[in-house]
Amino acid sequence: MQTISPTDRKEFISNSIKFQIKNDFWPGYVHGYPHKKAYRTMNHIGIQDIWKPGLTELNLYIHIPFCERICSFCNLFKMAVGKNDSDLLDNYVEAVIRQIDHYKEYIGNPTIKSLFYGGGTPNVLSIKQLEKIQNKLHKEFTDWSSDVESCIECSPDKLNNDYVKALKEIGFDRVSIGVQTRQLLDM
Repeated sequence: MQTISPTDRKEFISNSIKFQIKNDFWPGYVHGYPHKKAYRTMNHIGIQDIWKPGLTELNLYIHIPFCERICSFCNLFKMAVGKNDSDLLDNYVEAVIRQIDHYKEYIGNPTIKSLFYGGGTPNVLSIKQLEKIQNKLHKEFTDWSSDVESCIECSPDKLNNDYVKALKEIGFDRVSIGVQTRQLLDM
C-alpha cells in the first residue's frame, strides 16, 4: 500500500473537487428548502387564522426572486434579470410595498425580532429600491427589538465598498454571502 503525504492528499482532494465541479459531476444537491413543486394553494386556511390577534413577535422574510444568472443547483422561485429589467424590479418593489400594506392588517405591530432578505439574489436591487422597502417596513412596524438582526443575502460579484456602506446606512447589519456557481467554475 502506497503512503501519501498530507500535502499530496490535500492537493489530490482539491483537484478532484475542481474536476467534479468543472465537469458537472455532482448529480444532485442537498438543500433544506421544500422544492417549489411542494407549494400549493391552501384555500381552507385563511391568513387571519394563521396570525390571530395577539401576535407579539415576528421574524420578517422578504423574498427577492431575481438573479443575474441561475445557479445549476437552485430550485427556488427565481428568474434571471438583466440590465434592461429595471422596470420589472421597480414593479416588484411596488408589489412588496402593497403586500406590506395588505399583511399589516393581520399582523398588527409586533416586535420585529429579525429581518432577512433572501432570494434569488436580493442585491440585484439597487440601494434606492431596497431603501424604499426598508422605509415602508419601518413606517408600518414601529416596534423593533433592540438587538434586531437585519440580514441580506448577496452575490459577492455584485458587492463593492459603496454598496456595502449603503446597506449599513439603510439598516442592514449582516450580509450573507454564499458560494456562487460561476465563481466555482472559474477555479
